[in-house]
Amino acid sequence: MTELKLRNICKSYGEKVILDSVNLDLRMGETICILGKSGCGKSTLFNIISGLISPDSGNVYIDKKEITKLPGFVGYMPQKNALFPFKTIRENVLLPILIQNGSHFQAQINLDDYFDKFLISGTENKYPHELSGGMRQRAAFLRTLMFNKDFMLFDEPFSSLDNITKLYMYKWYKDNIKGLGRGVMLITHSIDEAIKLGDKIFILSEKSHSFLEVKDSDGNLERKRNYILDKLSTI
Repeated sequence: MTELKLRNICKSYGEKVILDSVNLDLRMGETICILGKSGCGKSTLFNIISGLISPDSGNVYIDKKEITKLPGFVGYMPQKNALFPFKTIRENVLLPILIQNGSHFQAQINLDDYFDKFLISGTENKYPHELSGGMRQRAAFLRTLMFNKDFMLFDEPFSSLDNITKLYMYKWYKDNIKGLGRGVMLITHSIDEAIKLGDKIFILSEKSHSFLEVKDSDGNLERKRNYILDKLSTI
């Protein structure tokens, strides 16, 4: 089974240690949620995985191929949806295909089905400011999908949404993104979000600068929530 692997990732800025010997395996079809306090290194880790910055040491692999320092091997949706305001939703969604020198014509043929699946049909010729928050996020998810990578990184994809829209988007995510079979790593500050969406949950400690995996053998949600709260208060 195809895996994204992090091996002994370390990163410091001056004397400040951000990440220290971080290891993680992400499989296809799996969603890993990463929890941690602000400033603990979650976004830095994503930037390393995506090849935007270099680790001080350690390696990133997709199976046996090393992709450390190499951009373009994972899909990456940053915290802000970053839709271009001067482009239509169709133009925004097509950008990854054009960047990768794909066929614009072929993309136009296949795109209608995706717009239906992502519940944004009818928005193709609208601009981002004309859409609701939930629609903009679904358009951003679709644009990330258009990079056609086995692994996708989502940095707090629901943080800008109101609570009602979030609940709707959680169901939409499980019904649609999970069904695509991609490997997903998702950063969140919400314990409930991590529990609802994650097949596995990891806490990034600002003390050890590494991961603690959350394990709950009986699947009791309240017990898992309390366990996470206890760990976040001590690490």
